Amino acid sequence: MQLVVSYDLPKHIKGYIHRAGRTGRAGKPGTAVSILTANQVGIFKQMLSGAHKVVPNIEQMNLHAIANAVNDEGQLAKLTEILEKEKNESLERTKATKRRRVANMKKNKSAE
Repeated sequence: MQLVVSYDLPKHIKGYIHRAGRTGRAGKPGTAVSILTANQVGIFKQMLSGAHKVVPNIEQMNLHAIANAVNDEGQLAKLTEILEKEKNESLERTKATKRRRVANMKKNKSAE
């Protein structure tokens, strides 16, 4: 995986290391991002320093500005379109399977 985003802080450092360790496998680069509330920042820093890990520079971000920049309504519309397309494709596959079964049953009955 190239990116892991954690939006809930694990209670133990092993959980965090396990999640963050999902990035950058097999010598490839990866990024781990943790979204924390203001009161979790100190706990997070203590967890990392207690495990002798590098404590990164922690940025405070305005999530409302980020959410607006992401254009979640546009993304939701795209996701809805993709899901509808996948649903229709699945329905067509199911119908094709049923048609083959019916054709095979008719073929087997006429062979008897």
